[in-house]
Amino acid sequence: MTHIGLGYANIYCQYSVGTWALSSKIVLLAIICIGLLKTFFFMRIVKKFSYIVTMINRVFVDLLVFLLFFVIQVTMFAQLFNVISPPAVHAEDTEGLQNNEYRHIGMWMGNLLTVLRLSLGDFSFDVL
Repeated sequence: MTHIGLGYANIYCQYSVGTWALSSKIVLLAIICIGLLKTFFFMRIVKKFSYIVTMINRVFVDLLVFLLFFVIQVTMFAQLFNVISPPAVHAEDTEGLQNNEYRHIGMWMGNLLTVLRLSLGDFSFDVL
């Protein structure tokens, strides 16, 4: 039912707001994800695919626990960087800073993105 409802929402978004609007893209992404889930569901019928589909489902379930832990850790370190980083968050306050890469999104979101970059292996501490 969700797939059918999103199909009609896609038709409405494509007609009323246009193909390249954000709402149209979000609806299309949801349709693609639901289509993938339906494909996995029907692949379980074939015995050779049943094992791999079951394994992929278990990996996603186990991965959710890790992602929750990861989000908690990233949020905690972003809060820690809020304490030790310079308090200037506005464009007029950042003239003295060497790197004002995240000046338009605020200090907390900038520190969150910095922690995500650090977790991905970008060990540039210029932002701090």
